[in-house]
Amino acid sequence: MQASGATFSSVDTVGPGLTYPSLLLLGSSGRVGHPLLRSALERGYRVKVLVRDPSRLRVKAQDRLELVQGDARDTDLLNELLRHNVDAVLSTLGKYIKRPESPMTEMTSTLLDAMKRNQVRRLICLSSLGVGESRRYGGLVEQYVVRIVLRHVLADKFTQEQLIRKSGLDWTLLRPPRILDEEFSRRYDVWQQLPAGVKPSWKISKVDAATEMLNLLESPASVGQTLHLSY
Repeated sequence: MQASGATFSSVDTVGPGLTYPSLLLLGSSGRVGHPLLRSALERGYRVKVLVRDPSRLRVKAQDRLELVQGDARDTDLLNELLRHNVDAVLSTLGKYIKRPESPMTEMTSTLLDAMKRNQVRRLICLSSLGVGESRRYGGLVEQYVVRIVLRHVLADKFTQEQLIRKSGLDWTLLRPPRILDEEFSRRYDVWQQLPAGVKPSWKISKVDAATEMLNLLESPASVGQTLHLSY
């Protein structure tokens, strides 16, 4: 297997052959979000980026990039963004929590409602290996992390995934393992289920995670699929 206010502008020049030429990216100041933004621009997409602090983005201003300062929980802002030239949404949002909370579920609920209201159907969402049935794939160390260290994070992501599956949108969920904050790329595997006894490597670079999100965006076969990513 291989792998707070908004301003709007209209730019006609995009990369050739793109099914979803105009994107809204959420979480672009995060570990995977930055290489995802960079790669999307390199591939020729028009990109809107919603971030709370634009100064954290290490990307040069350019015609196909629109930065909007604000919060992904702002219903009015999301509706305004999605109303203008957005073909697909890619979310790398995530939050570490130490107690039973549901920030990702709540933000996703707001996003899904806004997408439906504005007839934007395509969604690629970064989840996590260890959610749901994928918790069984790790060894002793991974099981400790899944069941103890990240139990509240993964419970929130599980509910988030359930909302997405029931949304009726053209969704794809990507579950990476531990994401390395390193700028390298090498061969990786994308899979749904592993044969009994096979254990994946619980690591992936942020560059490879971003690359696969864009690959899945343009793959019709990935619609309605939950996929895992690992070395």
